[in-house]
Amino acid sequence: MRTLTQPYIDASSIERLGETSALWLAGAWQTTRHAHEARLQQAFTRAGERAYGLYLRLLFSPLSRAMRAAGLAVYPPLPGDLADSREWGRDDGSERQRWFWSCVMREDDEAALGTLVTVLHHDHTRFRLPQPVQLFTLPVARAEAVEKELGRINEAFAAAAPLRLHPMLSAQVQP
Repeated sequence: MRTLTQPYIDASSIERLGETSALWLAGAWQTTRHAHEARLQQAFTRAGERAYGLYLRLLFSPLSRAMRAAGLAVYPPLPGDLADSREWGRDDGSERQRWFWSCVMREDDEAALGTLVTVLHHDHTRFRLPQPVQLFTLPVARAEAVEKELGRINEAFAAAAPLRLHPMLSAQVQP
């Protein structure tokens, strides 16, 4: 099994953090899937789409540790909160995308850097990642501003309703 290297991140700005994080994800998304293929397939068979939550936890754990080590606080934890994410795609479930987001702050002065947005392309009919996990940044951090900016960037995002799970349920299915 190929191992992943510890991510290098540049926390000097949200843009540099996004660039260095996206670069690491570009090399890690398939490696993580291959390293845990049997476990992910079993999770999909047993729990369906929740297997993508497991995958995202496995994928983002090293990046989250690197951000904490760099003195950054990320709320909600990477890749974001399922309850506030948006999803859309083909009605047959075979080509879907879900957008998550997390605000990044410096722990020392609690200054907001901006927002990291994660895009997960996935399949509801079987465990499949048809495209790389993508990550991009926004210079805003307030929830209303983030949602407005994402809606401006992508009409499908604007048309998709937030999941808005019951708080007790969202705690059980967090990615």
